[in-house]
Amino acid sequence: MGALTSCEDESGTSSSTTSAASGQGSTSGSGGGAVVWEARCHDGWCFVPAGKFTIGSPESEWGRGAVSEDQVEVTLTRSFVMQQYEVTQTEWARFGWANPSTKVLSFGAWCQDATCPIGELSWFDVVSYANALSSADGRTECYLLSGCQGAPGADLSCTGVALSAPTVYECTGYRLPTEAEWEYAARAGTTTAFYAGDIVAQPDGGSCYQDPVADQIGWYCHNSDKSSHPVGLKPPNPAGFFDILGNGAEWMHNDDQYSYGSEPLVDPFGTMNAADDVREIRGGGWSFFGHRLRAAAHFNAPWDAHGVSVRLARTLAPDETW
Repeated sequence: MGALTSCEDESGTSSSTTSAASGQGSTSGSGGGAVVWEARCHDGWCFVPAGKFTIGSPESEWGRGAVSEDQVEVTLTRSFVMQQYEVTQTEWARFGWANPSTKVLSFGAWCQDATCPIGELSWFDVVSYANALSSADGRTECYLLSGCQGAPGADLSCTGVALSAPTVYECTGYRLPTEAEWEYAARAGTTTAFYAGDIVAQPDGGSCYQDPVADQIGWYCHNSDKSSHPVGLKPPNPAGFFDILGNGAEWMHNDDQYSYGSEPLVDPFGTMNAADDVREIRGGGWSFFGHRLRAAAHFNAPWDAHGVSVRLARTLAPDETW
């Protein structure tokens, strides 16, 4: 199996938590008017309203991918919830699986506290977790895996995967977010490189430099001391998500998107291309350079690669309130 070392080698309405991040109350355009972003979170999940945003980064943003981050308008027609924190080692242990975060790494180590993010996961590991959580909650599993060997957390590998619904947006169970959903939620109405501000240009893109904004909001190579950290220690973004940038890089549902094209997109990347064994990763992590934490930054790895964390999503039913 491959190994990802680092990027460089509801029914019912409930009270909300309040975001401490800069930019609280920011807005973004949507088909029905401006979306006002606020942290509407409970039981470890945060609400993300349907709406419209611009995926990608402007040409002036330092560290961007020259082609892979070309900007295009995206409309998401379904509201969803996403986990407020990355899945922790305690949450992973609920299903009795081996903890791959204990693996010895050449460039650092995953922290071992119960509230540390689970890491060293393959894409098969994380969709297995999504299925297990769906089953435990009485929901339909979204992912149909086939030809599997091993077990979650212990070299699980499969030869095929399909969806239980026409698109991932139509699944009723827990699932991975598409990269469009993830960037929409990570930005939460902001348009800068990080939700708390812009990136500082550096003369040497090959060095682990310090970025003052990245320091505030995420764990990365400059401030992590070569380790992940317990979730929730840095300020959340305006939607209430902690560690959405940094700490553990996160698997996405969809396969590699080298270019978004030039035409507006509606609910993109929701199908399953089983013939493509490469999956997108977002958010950057504790061993990553600062520019990999930008909201628009994305890269990929084979779906049996390790070294990645997870944050799940779930589409809300049309009549479901939050």
